[in-house]
Amino acid sequence: MFGGEGIYRDDAFFGILYRDRLYFKTDARTRPDYEAAGMGPFQPNAKQCLSAYLEVPASVVENPAQLSEWAMRTAQCGSGKSSRPTRPRRKGRP
Repeated sequence: MFGGEGIYRDDAFFGILYRDRLYFKTDARTRPDYEAAGMGPFQPNAKQCLSAYLEVPASVVENPAQLSEWAMRTAQCGSGKSSRPTRPRRKGRP
């Protein structure tokens, strides 16, 4: 994805690893934490910006317990089907 890696929990796409930077999906509940740290959106090129995905602060990335907490909160963002991309299912899976 965009030359990077997508991060999923079950079928929920919630993160992007791109050029040694980690971005998590945000919503109204989680976004203020990223904004308070001055983090910007995922922008793989000048024409494309995924503003729902903000960079995870280095202080969080370097703290395993805090990173796990942020990842779990983020994986819960947009639990509605319309806000999650779908992934093709393998034959034989529900």
